[in-house]
Amino acid sequence: DHLLEQAEKLPEDDRIASEKLARAKYHEAATQYYRLALMSRASREYPEYLWASVECYRLANDAYRTVRVVRQFLEDGLPNRRADARLAAGEAELALGNYNAALESLNLIFRDDAKHPLSYRARIVAHDVYLEQEKFAEARKLLMENLDHEALTPSSLEWRDSLFAMGQML
Repeated sequence: DHLLEQAEKLPEDDRIASEKLARAKYHEAATQYYRLALMSRASREYPEYLWASVECYRLANDAYRTVRVVRQFLEDGLPNRRADARLAAGEAELALGNYNAALESLNLIFRDDAKHPLSYRARIVAHDVYLEQEKFAEARKLLMENLDHEALTPSSLEWRDSLFAMGQML
């Protein structure tokens, strides 16, 4: 985290090198958390270690391993992080170009966790998937659901991101 924070203050060449080093460190941490999870599978810490591995793989921009570990987490993990895991899977599948798999994960959030605060972010990610597939009506519908939802206000990040994405799409 410190490397990424410091990278923002550096000139571009040094910034890129610092970000690359930070991602390598995240990758190393993810691998170690995964090993720790496997060694403690019978303990109550297992899901926490597995989730820490998922988060570090995400920060390392390793979409393939993120998908692999998040799928394992969804099988064995904590129900209170189910929406987080499905969103992580959707984002990683989108990054890999696996659009149907991404939508499958995101649609499970809409079905099972519709009231979860992450459902708004999931709509924005699903919008990105539909844009990649050139399904503009579906993409627009998801953004409008966020913009018209009474729980979101113009001060919320998801509302502003939805508005910006709508403007970009139009």
